[in-house]
Amino acid sequence: MPYSFQLVLVTSASGTHVYRAIFEPERQGLGFLLLDEAARSVRVCDERGDPVGAMALGMDVGDVTDPVDDPAEAGDFATAAAHLLRQWHKSGTVPDEVVRIFS
Repeated sequence: MPYSFQLVLVTSASGTHVYRAIFEPERQGLGFLLLDEAARSVRVCDERGDPVGAMALGMDVGDVTDPVDDPAEAGDFATAAAHLLRQWHKSGTVPDEVVRIFS
């Protein structure tokens, strides 16, 4: 089954950037991701950018810390967060959009 995600930048302020996360097939629980430049990490957040839970992926750590109990949700987060961090690191700028399609 094909699987894809799209991260779309919705707001930026003071080195933090909120992305709308759209997964296909549709997934629950990962509506928004927060890229924090100072912490060099990505976390799950709400639409205002407030972190939700403790799950995070940091560039310096390389592993998901405090993953949720649902392995599918933790895996989706790890994949999307890793691609967001990679794009940011590769380009040197915060991306407006990240799209990945796996088949």
